[in-house]
Amino acid sequence: MSITLRRLTPALLIGLTLSLAACGGPAAPDGSTGGNTGGGNTGGGNTGGGSTGGGSGQTYTKMGYIDVSETVVGARVDVSGYGAFFTSQAVTATGSNPYASLTGTCVVSDTTGGTPQPTPGTPITSLDAGDHISLTSSAGTFGALPRHSGATSIDYFSDESAPLPATLPTTALTADVPGAANVPAMKVTLPTAKRLTLTAPGAASNYAVTPDTTFTWSEPSNDASTVVLLAGSAMSASKVVVFACYAPDTGSFAFPAAAKQALAAKGFTSGTLSLGERVATATTVHGDVLVQASVSRLTMYGADATAEAVRTASALRAR
Repeated sequence: MSITLRRLTPALLIGLTLSLAACGGPAAPDGSTGGNTGGGNTGGGNTGGGSTGGGSGQTYTKMGYIDVSETVVGARVDVSGYGAFFTSQAVTATGSNPYASLTGTCVVSDTTGGTPQPTPGTPITSLDAGDHISLTSSAGTFGALPRHSGATSIDYFSDESAPLPATLPTTALTADVPGAANVPAMKVTLPTAKRLTLTAPGAASNYAVTPDTTFTWSEPSNDASTVVLLAGSAMSASKVVVFACYAPDTGSFAFPAAAKQALAAKGFTSGTLSLGERVATATTVHGDVLVQASVSRLTMYGADATAEAVRTASALRAR
């Protein structure tokens, strides 16, 4: 199981939707199971007493999540951060990429309108990890994620009162967590990820997609702990057909046979790509806490990219 939490800004809604699909959900229409065990990877090591590899084979009930996300819409670039620590049902770390069971598959769904219902989540109890999470790089201080306490939750996130710079550093960020009664102090090194540069489909075709499209991008990481998320849709008078694919970061991806069959069954013959996102993850252990750190870099495509992304997310949540 992989639990991923993000604040529900329009750009990050897709990331949450895709993560919910990984949380032991029903079988995806293309035949993928949509489930995985919340493992770690050997990338993105850390200091401060943590171990890399996500404590493979060990079981944890305390977990943490720290994410720094870049969102590009046209000329606008926004960077946001989010963190949370919580207890949940026991998770056995497998030492694998948390997206491993989904990599190479696609979710295909549709909606005929109405109000989509949220996917039921795993019950969690928030844990206090201190006053704020500091973010630094080799260039110095990058920013901070202040603590925000609600009636039943404790979250750490950047907002208008504490914005993060719009340019990510070229070197790895370190999250300094002060700790509290139930969370030890720790320093977590986030992985690095380059912005996704799509080479096909492109703006000249308005990012047109058919079941035979081959998606290509430059500078692939070829890193097993990094995944490229590709999502798009086709809209008719009666419904919206959406797809979301988890591609290995190898520079090229085509719809697998099962996804092509699912697209055909939904009547999808052509549509547009709404977004592409590169997500790098690193899972480490600090005391009795399993921590998943990630850096994601998302680009919206097309003039109506934001609306298309929200429609895509809504349809996936309703599947």
